[in-house]
Amino acid sequence: SLFLWTGEKPRTESSQNTTTPTDHQDTMGQRAAKVECVKVDGSLLEGGGQVLRVTSSLAAGLGRDLAITRIRAGRSTPGLRPQHVASLRLAAEIGQGTVEGCDVGSAEARLSFSERPRQRRRREGLCSEKVFEADAGTAGATSLMVQAALPALVAAGFEDAELRLRGGTNVAFAPSADHVETVLAPNLELLCGVDLQVDVERRGWFPAGGGRLKVRFQRGKGDGDLDWSAPRADPVSIDGVVNAKNQPRAAAEALAATVAKKARDAFFPHSSGSDNNNKRNAVRVVVGDEDLASSSSPPPRRKGKRQKLRPAFSVQLALRTSSRATIGADVLVDKAIDGCDAIAGDLVATLVDRATRAGAGVDEQTADQLIAFMALKEGSSKIRCPAPSCRHLETSIHFTTLMTGVPFTVTKDEDGASVVVECRGRGSSS
Repeated sequence: SLFLWTGEKPRTESSQNTTTPTDHQDTMGQRAAKVECVKVDGSLLEGGGQVLRVTSSLAAGLGRDLAITRIRAGRSTPGLRPQHVASLRLAAEIGQGTVEGCDVGSAEARLSFSERPRQRRRREGLCSEKVFEADAGTAGATSLMVQAALPALVAAGFEDAELRLRGGTNVAFAPSADHVETVLAPNLELLCGVDLQVDVERRGWFPAGGGRLKVRFQRGKGDGDLDWSAPRADPVSIDGVVNAKNQPRAAAEALAATVAKKARDAFFPHSSGSDNNNKRNAVRVVVGDEDLASSSSPPPRRKGKRQKLRPAFSVQLALRTSSRATIGADVLVDKAIDGCDAIAGDLVATLVDRATRAGAGVDEQTADQLIAFMALKEGSSKIRCPAPSCRHLETSIHFTTLMTGVPFTVTKDEDGASVVVECRGRGSSS
């Protein structure tokens, strides 16, 4: 089956995805042309932080005023949370704009970019200062702040910039910082020429946070057609990293070894003789150096009492295929473990399933992060991914089309196991 996504608003009574022209003045005090303010109902589709990140980042990069209402209205704790506040302020700073209503608990926010200096063209970079900082003040995911920043940097025409982010690097319900480095970064480089150098300066776990993530952004040559739509691709290599908090290094090393063995057996099962070395070298799972029992920092005090030392493991796998795409899978365990087999087995099984359904493309969790860049780049893009199990991909497509005007086509396989998403990008300088 096939459908064309043209940015029409979903059929709900509360839909408020509209554009309203507003006057603004340029830097010389003269009346400028009317600029559209995009109005977004933040409760639609996924109804959470992704709506905020996609719309605010593209608004910042493209210089479009944005008003968001009913933010996270359907969540158990509605309104902005600390990570969302940090992300919105980060996007506003990149776009050299202003933000109103950006406070924890706020149900509405407005970002204005129409009065930024008009003489600074995008290709020259909007800001002379190209180091941007954000701090959630909690364990809010730094990877989600990255999602709020990167499309803005691309759309605004930055050639280079640096992000310095504080919060969580390995927390539940968000990609890890290791995902940014090993999965998102290589895919972005092939898709649109974005080079990311990722440095986890300090791990941040729940509930303390305090992690420090530095991301160096450089824009190279990568525009052009990209086709990752083939239903099959061969495994080439697997890289993985195990990070642990308040656990003995021996436990982390045992988990890494078990994951590596199961990955070799699953993806390279038919090697023999001289091929054994190739099989072994194709899979590499390492242990991170921070936050093990011998080096972890004491947790902060809350209400006069010291928190208990909470053990945790985080594992990220990155499978590179013959299409040159990278497919990811990860697991976060927030407790001590008695054995490695079950965790390693489930993680590798997830990667096998994702690789089978993604073919030459990427996993579902990565696909929704690539949508904005597909619209911003020059040329066409076709990317296969597993059929969505939630509304994140649909949300990214809908609000990217709303902000950029680029329509997407989504084609579902006959067996319903995967979809191919495609569009022709507008070019970031358009």
